[in-house]
Amino acid sequence: MSNELIPVPPSWQLETIEAGDFELAKEIEACPEPNALVAALAGVLREAAVGGKARFCQEEATDARGGLRAVIQFQARRALFNHFFNGRAGYRAHFYASSDFGLLFNDRTVEALVAELAGVMPDQVNGFHIHPDGHETLSRIRKGFLMQSLVASLPKLWVGDGVSFTGPRMSLRTATGSGRRFYVMGMRPGLI
Repeated sequence: MSNELIPVPPSWQLETIEAGDFELAKEIEACPEPNALVAALAGVLREAAVGGKARFCQEEATDARGGLRAVIQFQARRALFNHFFNGRAGYRAHFYASSDFGLLFNDRTVEALVAELAGVMPDQVNGFHIHPDGHETLSRIRKGFLMQSLVASLPKLWVGDGVSFTGPRMSLRTATGSGRRFYVMGMRPGLI
């Protein structure tokens, strides 16, 4: 992945953060290059999936088109979370450089995450079915569904800070520990 369009240090300012939290600014400043970020994030997802700490869902659409989409949640340590979303080589920096470059970085990141899942996931996992009214029921989620839902440029990474996905919307609640959650959402227009 090329670093050419990532903002150069003078254009990605951390002074506001530095004024309020010097340690956080130093942490963000230590961001590795994009390929290392993606590899680290993929490794965290792999560990979460293997260790039973990833949350797999299939969410029903709330509109007339219907269909299901995959939602996968997993936690990352604070440093990786901040590097990935706030660092000079991270997600927001790519969008800052250009929306096309940001979308490309999103796609490459999702591809890496899906490749990790494909290698470690069993044919089915325990998960949740999220109904249009927001309530959840236990469900078996097929690997094939997840792989179909997480294709091409449809999925997006979402960030949650102490957030748990409890329905069509994210709901804030008190978090335990200092981890941050990533959401990988796969969107499909029709039923899978």
